[in-house]
Amino acid sequence: MKLEFTQACNQLAKWIEQSQGQPIDIDSTESYAFLCEKRFTASDISTFEENYGVQLGEAYCYFLQKVGAARLFIGEYTAAVEFVAPDKLQHWSAAVFENYGTDPFTQLLLCAGLLNYNFYAGFDLTRAERNFAFFYPDVDPEYWLEDADFVDFQTWVIHLVNSKGKLYI
Repeated sequence: MKLEFTQACNQLAKWIEQSQGQPIDIDSTESYAFLCEKRFTASDISTFEENYGVQLGEAYCYFLQKVGAARLFIGEYTAAVEFVAPDKLQHWSAAVFENYGTDPFTQLLLCAGLLNYNFYAGFDLTRAERNFAFFYPDVDPEYWLEDADFVDFQTWVIHLVNSKGKLYI
């Protein structure tokens, strides 16, 4: 079954509700846990955008409202995907870029990562389309924007859900 983006987000929200941080069976090769730290309102998102002078994409805003800052596909043999709360993004970005010169926060909005592997993901906010990418630990962060293979965030989320956590990057 091919999912639409809203259906994929709804499925993630359902798994979060069912799991509450405990492993559940999702008809995959292993059980996964899902945990939501916080969902965000349109007002929360608007405040973030105003405070930092950025415009988050419609799909990411929907994701924050429906799924939120969450850990997805926490498994015994896999690296969970973690989406960081918007109010923590500036601090998180500063920590990632601490030893690499200028922090590109607001141009490069790091918002997710693979736990335990130092893979980060985020949006190049200077791009109108196909602006979401994973950034690899073997590439210096100062070259991430040049090196990344950018994709559409909606497509990535749909693949993540359809593959049951197997297609991260």
